[in-house]
Amino acid sequence: MALGAMDKYNVPVTIVPVGLNYFSGHKFRSHVVVEFGKSFPIPDSFVAQYKVNKREACQKLLNEIENRLYSVLIV
Repeated sequence: MALGAMDKYNVPVTIVPVGLNYFSGHKFRSHVVVEFGKSFPIPDSFVAQYKVNKREACQKLLNEIENRLYSVLIV
């Protein structure tokens, strides 16, 4: 959706990684910590690639998001 919006409407899109860490994930209404990572703009190079190969551009963006999520998740 982000790459499509950038392509169609020529608007910048910024993504904020958000991590949810549960103290007792197996219990109903467990305490949770919400951590927000550093926001990052989607590079224009991803949009250029999206125009040529949508699947590959989406995969690159998902890989970037996954890498940035590790900063806000307890693994």
